[in-house]
Amino acid sequence: MKNNSKKSKNQLINSTLVVSFMTLVSRIFGLLRDIVFARFFGVSIIMDAFIVANRIPNMLRRFFAEGAFSQGFIPVIASYKERHSHKEVKLLSNKIEREIRTIEDEHKSLRNERKNQVEIVKSLRQTVGENEAISDERRGLLKKFHQSRKLAEDARKKRDSVNVSIPPPSSILSE
Repeated sequence: MKNNSKKSKNQLINSTLVVSFMTLVSRIFGLLRDIVFARFFGVSIIMDAFIVANRIPNMLRRFFAEGAFSQGFIPVIASYKERHSHKEVKLLSNKIEREIRTIEDEHKSLRNERKNQVEIVKSLRQTVGENEAISDERRGLLKKFHQSRKLAEDARKKRDSVNVSIPPPSSILSE
């Protein structure tokens, strides 16, 4: 009996360690994800839109895919079944199914909206990149213009200094 108790205790400790380790790994990957997002998006309205676009689908995933809904739903429906007739349970079940389908449709709509927002973010990033390239090109052209203008100004000053040293034609003719 003690051997089974000890074995059960070791299995519980091992299971706890596995879950704890996987949670730690998940948190580390979450941190890395946030670092990558911060690197590529920075602090901007685009990043805020991206976070909001992901929040609702992630919440729905947590409810349905990770079991929170079933953990809460099954005890409630079992209790309801004990207190009501089969017909009433069937009506409740149909109502819940309609609500879940409505939520699924809304989720699909939000997912499509998120895809559209991601496309908008991509196009904005591309536009910003193009604007930066245009700005770089404009800066290069302005630099060349100012260099040419300085060269022209230097050439004018040199010409004027040469012209000052040459006597005017009337003084040459009068001698």
